[in-house]
Amino acid sequence: MTDTAGNDIISVLLEDHQEVRQLLTRVASATGDAKKTAFQELVSELARHETAEEEVLYPAVRRSVDGGDDLADARREEEHKGERLLADLEKRDVGARLGCVVPGVAASSARPRRGRGNRGLPATS
Repeated sequence: MTDTAGNDIISVLLEDHQEVRQLLTRVASATGDAKKTAFQELVSELARHETAEEEVLYPAVRRSVDGGDDLADARREEEHKGERLLADLEKRDVGARLGCVVPGVAASSARPRRGRGNRGLPATS
């Protein structure tokens, strides 16, 4: 799969990871309505990103990588945990809750994981 600039899905997803880290920083540093707006942008970006991983990346990993089923399942479980956390935050006062949560999420998103980046992943373009 390629975007209009000709990047493969791995490149696009890596760019998305950077955008998510930037949004996490914005959420952590913002206050009031700006924090709520940044949080909603973060939720939207994560939903779009996870859809791309589920529809394109994980099927390719399952087909092309030794141990791909386990790898895709582990990443999906990690995403489910994040989705539950975001859903919980959406139900609560975003401004009061995010100050303690976002730094941990930001650190987690920056941590390298097996199978992240383009190492060991199939080309999808």
